[in-house]
Amino acid sequence: KQVLSFEATNDTAQNNTSTNDSAKIEPKVLKSDEMRAVWVSYFELSMQNSSDKSEKAFTEKFSKIADNCIGVGFNTLIVQVRPFGDALYNSKYFPWSHVLTGTQGKNPGYDPLKIMCDICKKKGLKIHAWVNPYRIINSDSDINLSDDNPYKKDSSMGLKTKSGIY
Repeated sequence: KQVLSFEATNDTAQNNTSTNDSAKIEPKVLKSDEMRAVWVSYFELSMQNSSDKSEKAFTEKFSKIADNCIGVGFNTLIVQVRPFGDALYNSKYFPWSHVLTGTQGKNPGYDPLKIMCDICKKKGLKIHAWVNPYRIINSDSDINLSDDNPYKKDSSMGLKTKSGIY
């Protein structure tokens, strides 16, 4: 399988006199082991403001994200699976993420990480988990921490700052 990427070139690039109008876009074949990755944050995955928070809606949303990434030449998705001391997977240590249902600790009734892995496998993408190990909550966030959030169980685990709890 060949992956194409596009590279801007310019005959006058050595003189630093190029402009966007004079740049040429030329395809180049990527090595099969070359990583072209994009970060997929909880913002892109968020279902909390959607009227449909179903498994089908999440699957369609992530499938579109994967298709868009493929369309611009990425071969790897680095997906945020632990945004706020919570998780987009079933965990013994962290509650379900508010990103999925709007309420931290509420089980969405499906396995988002499995869905994302299955979609990536089907579409020939690699997937990596992005874990934010420190952030519990931002000061401008309206998240209500669930009772099973590690910080709620032991507040000595975090540090309160002006920008949130970490």
